[in-house]
Amino acid sequence: MEAYISQYSGNTRIARLLNIADWFPNLKIDALRLAITELKQGFNTAAYAQACKMAGDALGPLGIFDAKWAEETDRKAQQQIDRLEIDLNGYKTNMVRESIRTCHNDMGDFYVRRGDYTNALKSYIRARDYSSSPKHEMALCFNVIKVSLAMGNYSYLQSFLTKAEAIPPEAGQPEPERRVLNSKLKVSNALHQLFSRNYRLAARALLECQVDIGAAFNEVITPADIALIGGLCALATYDRRDLKQKVIDNGPFKSFLELQPDLREAITRFYMCDYAECLGILDRIKADLLMDIYLHDHVAGLLAALREKALIQYFRSYVTVDLTRMAPAFNTTVGDLESELAALIMDGKIQARIDSHNKIMHSRTVNQRADTYETCLRTGDDFVEGSQAMLLRMNIQRQGLVVKAPKADFDGRDRGMMAALGMMGGGMGGLMGMMMGAMGDHRHRRM
Repeated sequence: MEAYISQYSGNTRIARLLNIADWFPNLKIDALRLAITELKQGFNTAAYAQACKMAGDALGPLGIFDAKWAEETDRKAQQQIDRLEIDLNGYKTNMVRESIRTCHNDMGDFYVRRGDYTNALKSYIRARDYSSSPKHEMALCFNVIKVSLAMGNYSYLQSFLTKAEAIPPEAGQPEPERRVLNSKLKVSNALHQLFSRNYRLAARALLECQVDIGAAFNEVITPADIALIGGLCALATYDRRDLKQKVIDNGPFKSFLELQPDLREAITRFYMCDYAECLGILDRIKADLLMDIYLHDHVAGLLAALREKALIQYFRSYVTVDLTRMAPAFNTTVGDLESELAALIMDGKIQARIDSHNKIMHSRTVNQRADTYETCLRTGDDFVEGSQAMLLRMNIQRQGLVVKAPKADFDGRDRGMMAALGMMGGGMGGLMGMMMGAMGDHRHRRM
């Protein structure tokens, strides 16, 4: 537990420990012990009260809410905020723009330590009016992005991510620093896409990250998390060709996958169509997947999509499949497999039918020969019908059966009518239409 949480910094450490305590009963005691110990070294009394409530009597004296400490910490926090506000008012009086910006950021940072993300967001946004360089704008955007992720406010995240992507690169910025900055933007975009359940776009963003990011964004995510989220999203949404080109042969992402050897092996096994081994590996690391605060709510859906894709891909190569032989390949029983396949057939994702008595699934193939003949016959009928209509129209014109109006009455309206009739498909239908139109015009003139 300590090795896992030591990879992170800032408030995400507490958020992850409380998430583990909430979802993993066997790790609850250790997670809460670490969380309470760390919380008593900071200013976040609200999270401390929550952790003590979750602990109950399980931690003994450590888990008992220390009201005296909480009251003293709140008092010190208010004093710190008052000092920052006095400094801010002084800077505003003297119109020292850089000091005003710095003070707003300091207040935002302190509110984050307190766990008061609403006021932190307000302080960071107020600093925007005093930013004087692209570097300041970028720092502001990332402050808002980190707070938005902590709050789960993805509308602010999207807005300031768009602003950050539009900021021009700083002149003379070193290339490694630029790669780190771009990777942090990719991670932020991926987390937004993950929240929106656009898993393919989330995978694409994370696959474009560079290993230079290292611990530069560990207030939010670590390189191991990039491999975990990116690899699972790619596995659930990419076909075999994309997995090969964009994941397995992706040089930079290989470095991330080295941190998650089990997931790397699962991706390789899926590409080799060894579905039993792939699904078995994912089942073994499911606890690691659920432990991530961003991935937790999506694990079930991603694994279900992956299993569905594997079933479809397995059957695509066969005309008939024996379910008794297919079931071991997916670590399931024949009955459960039949139910899964029936659901896919009903949804139209597999074109097949199941012989429930013999436990065999037959592909419902299309008779391409018959379809080709039918298309040819239909095309021939259309050609004959069009040719006959054309010949009929030519014969009508040749025999002088076309009704022509007197020249004196042949105004623009009649010309438009005759042109429209001439464009019609000919035949008796065209003649009758012309006659009805002429009768209508004569009635109109009499009236």
